[in-house]
Amino acid sequence: EQIGHQGVAIQSMFERWIKETSEQSKTFTKNAINSQTEFKLAIRETTIRVLNIAQSRNSSSGREKFLVDYLQSSSVIAREMGSFDFAEGCLQRLEKLVSGSNEMNLLSLLRIRLEETKLMECRGHYKVAVHGTKLIAAEIENILCGANVESQHDAHEMKAENLLLCGIW
Repeated sequence: EQIGHQGVAIQSMFERWIKETSEQSKTFTKNAINSQTEFKLAIRETTIRVLNIAQSRNSSSGREKFLVDYLQSSSVIAREMGSFDFAEGCLQRLEKLVSGSNEMNLLSLLRIRLEETKLMECRGHYKVAVHGTKLIAAEIENILCGANVESQHDAHEMKAENLLLCGIW
């Protein structure tokens, strides 16, 4: 029962951090790099890693979910702020984390790839971004051929977002 309370407290802290950082990022110009915000994101990532280690002694189920979610959110926030190197670093750490997970699936990896294509587009590499979205669309189509019903919904959503971005770019 105590573990459940800790998980709720961590979830609450995580949600507050994301909301606060997301609101702050809206006040910056598109290409402004704010090292204070980058530092805050990095410290919070480290805190979640330490909490994961402490929590792993008590429970192993879902202990990396906060970190995965946080790295995804940090990457999006950094990209939107124009801090592309920081966003890329978040994606690299996320890919390492997801690929080392027992629960890793192809759709998770493709979400990372989609965020990487968004970074490419932001950096002005339009042809690479469009090519990346086309490759992701083909992979999603393969997933849809053999996916269970739950995965199909996620795959269809991701495919729609992917094709929309490809059309816009």
